Amino acid sequence: MEFGPMRPFALVFAAAALMVTPVFAADRVSLAFQGADAASAPRHPAQSALGAQPASTLAVQKVIARQIDAVRQADAKTAFSVVSPKLRKQFTTDTAYLKVVNRQFPAIADARIVAFGELKKTSFGLTQLVEISDSSGQPWMAFFLVDAGKAGQWRIANVVMIKMPAQEA
Repeated sequence: MEFGPMRPFALVFAAAALMVTPVFAADRVSLAFQGADAASAPRHPAQSALGAQPASTLAVQKVIARQIDAVRQADAKTAFSVVSPKLRKQFTTDTAYLKVVNRQFPAIADARIVAFGELKKTSFGLTQLVEISDSSGQPWMAFFLVDAGKAGQWRIANVVMIKMPAQEA
């Protein structure tokens, strides 16, 4: 996987947050696994008023990179191993999970360039911004909601992807 240079995400994050409304949801946002209790998810100590600590940021990015690599390699067992227990309960097998991810998020399976943005505290919990370009060069903004289990290991709890406008050269 190639990790490209990071572009400023403050404006993209703000614009993307505004686009996640019912009016735009049908054509711009894929919500994979949204539960009614997402907003009440337990918070990790790293979620201070100032955001996550750098060590937590690196740990979260490693988990997401592992997920993306596993999906790209069609490694269902590894892809399923980094999701939250609540999310694991929604699927009967790792194969079923991988099928849903491939169907709802083809850009992850086809990712060619991945660049990590900020790790942000949101109303749903800690969210890692990730810019993904697929094999055709189409840019996507992915928001990985993560939480730490009882053992303190970061897990992926949800994913939101927004297709961004293609940039002309």
